[in-house]
Amino acid sequence: MSSIAESKKGFTLIELLVVIAIIAILAAMLLPALARAKESASRTKCLSNLKQLQVALKIYVDENRNLLPPHSVIIRWPAKLLDIYRNTNLLACPTDLRRGIPPGNIGATSPAYYADNAWRSYIMNGWNDVFSTAYMRGVEYTMKESSVLKPPETIFWGEKRHLAGDYWMDLLESGDNLIDKVQHGTHSNYLTPTRSGGANFACADGAVRFLKFGRSVNPVNWWCVTDADRLRYALPITTLLP
Repeated sequence: MSSIAESKKGFTLIELLVVIAIIAILAAMLLPALARAKESASRTKCLSNLKQLQVALKIYVDENRNLLPPHSVIIRWPAKLLDIYRNTNLLACPTDLRRGIPPGNIGATSPAYYADNAWRSYIMNGWNDVFSTAYMRGVEYTMKESSVLKPPETIFWGEKRHLAGDYWMDLLESGDNLIDKVQHGTHSNYLTPTRSGGANFACADGAVRFLKFGRSVNPVNWWCVTDADRLRYALPITTLLP
């Protein structure tokens, strides 16, 4: 009888606590690894989005006498390129979408340009360093792709800060777009941007590169065209926001 009673006896409190402690230790070991794997997949998807936008841009340039989309406040680049890339889901980075509220957006100037209303995580180079007079006058302008002097180290698109609604990275806009519009640490091991992370950038040679925090503006500024401006507008990494 005693052996039967002993066989029906459950776990002791100490044994339950040990099991719970083991589960907690395993969770603490596995959850960061799972988070890193999820972020790695999101970063890869973001890179793929930019690569497809690069293909669309190349087709546009080939069809428009080597000209890049015009810097316009009426028809912005998402609407301008829509007939080529077609799917506005490409405009949003999965990491950016996981931050809760939709990404910031200034909004379309007309229902006809509905792609400008899409959720968007990317910001395009406004080339203010080349067309400073046209930018200051508020007129539409564009330039030839062949005018880029260092394609592998010149940025077409970067990742924007979540709440920024801008379509263009305007170097000469009041304030500093490189600090308050461009996101330099989008992808890290945490949901929030950090200085230990980095961001994806689409460059003029057609490649999409992951650059560590601040690498796009230091020691030279990859958003500029001439060597003089690349040095002139370079920023100390300490001034950048995570």
